[in-house]
Amino acid sequence: MPPLRERREHIPELVGHFLRQSAFRFHVAEPMVPRRELERAQEYAGPGNVRELQNAVERAIIVSHGGKLVFDLPQGKTTAPLRPEPSHSEVIPEHEWRRREAANVMAALEQAGYRISGKGGAADLLGVNPATLTSRIKVLGLKPREARQSGR
Repeated sequence: MPPLRERREHIPELVGHFLRQSAFRFHVAEPMVPRRELERAQEYAGPGNVRELQNAVERAIIVSHGGKLVFDLPQGKTTAPLRPEPSHSEVIPEHEWRRREAANVMAALEQAGYRISGKGGAADLLGVNPATLTSRIKVLGLKPREARQSGR
């Protein structure tokens, strides 16, 4: 079987598995994994074994603050990002911009358990006001299931 660094697309699923497993083992609530942290885990060019990833998730759970997971990965050991950054000269048509925005909003809602506001809610993850997010959801024509306003 090829090393994990050659199967980076499997990393988010493995992180989720190890996150649930470790949270249960350590008797803690499962922390949120910001998208950037998942990207960092995928870009990390370590030895490439699953056990190393499991250890990184366990360490991150132990030191996580405020319910958000942050990986403690050595600096300078990354591969090229999975998605290249758009060049400054790239023009994105409005329909593509809206599609990307809608996908980003839905990803935040899913990660937040469809909570819009409150700590760890989708608005918090996106860094926007909950009223702004609610407005964007309507403008984009999204119909997220079970969307809730408070984090309770």
